[in-house]
Amino acid sequence: MFGEAFSGGSKASAYRLQKNHTDIPEHLLLCVIHELSGTYDAYNEVWDADDLELIYSMDIAKQTCILGDLYENVFRVIVLVFGLPGNIIAAIVALSLERAPTTIFVAALSMGDFLTVVFRTTKMFSLVLEYSILKVSIGFFPNTILVLICFERYLAVCHPFKKRRWITIQKAYYLVAMLVPISCCAYAAIYAIAISQHYIGYNVDEPQDGRLTIVCAATHETERGYNDSCLSRSHYTDTDPTSRERNRQDSNSGPFASEADVLPLGHRAPQKKKKKKKKKKKKKKKKKKKKKKKKKKKKKKKKKKKKKKKKKKKKKKKGKISLR
Repeated sequence: MFGEAFSGGSKASAYRLQKNHTDIPEHLLLCVIHELSGTYDAYNEVWDADDLELIYSMDIAKQTCILGDLYENVFRVIVLVFGLPGNIIAAIVALSLERAPTTIFVAALSMGDFLTVVFRTTKMFSLVLEYSILKVSIGFFPNTILVLICFERYLAVCHPFKKRRWITIQKAYYLVAMLVPISCCAYAAIYAIAISQHYIGYNVDEPQDGRLTIVCAATHETERGYNDSCLSRSHYTDTDPTSRERNRQDSNSGPFASEADVLPLGHRAPQKKKKKKKKKKKKKKKKKKKKKKKKKKKKKKKKKKKKKKKKKKKKKKKGKISLR
């Protein structure tokens, strides 16, 4: 989607994206930079020293992105080469043995691991949200089987007579058949709720009048520390020459978009203000607590002094009475 939107664009657009949306994750920016390679000199722009440094950093980012993909692909191949045949052999061996609850659980575990290897090592399943949920939920199924095996082994060691009654071959089949939908559906629901509450999504709209619109929405607190929900849009030129010239006239720093074209990100400044307010409130509370403690101490001291005075008066009276 980024590639289609940025086709024919310039690296100045990538800089505007990075400048105006500093909260965009690095992997998205790297993908944008990867798509924009070799197109920055198409409009005969005049570049400053800062711009050249930016281009150099973009080239380095592109190289790191390619190296990361290379290492990841090598790791995926290794997992596929060893994981697929290993799990198939384990399932065949478990099914060839005498039917028992343990062999049924081991066969189910090997088949679950086989599916996780297939789904987790292929990128095509992680591109769409529904398939990524399926991938994660299938990866959760072998963990539930492992818990079941641990429980069965515990019964076999600590309660051998109860184990024969509680876990039979038929019950083992029923348990495996029940765990498949329960584990997948339960974890898929948790995964979907987590995404809807804690994920910052970046949606790129189709360019209209040579402009591209990015919408970012944060709903809850995330790893970067966003506390407020935000909805911000930034516009920058893409391919339309009229919009590009209009932005050049408005801008004060060469090819970069002007401040009038960029709506401010409304979640950063308020966040700082809120933090300051919270700190002030905490300080006020601490001061109030200290004052209360001091007052209590003063009252206690006064009470002690009064008691001492009363005791002295009593002693004096007793002394006078004894002298008489």
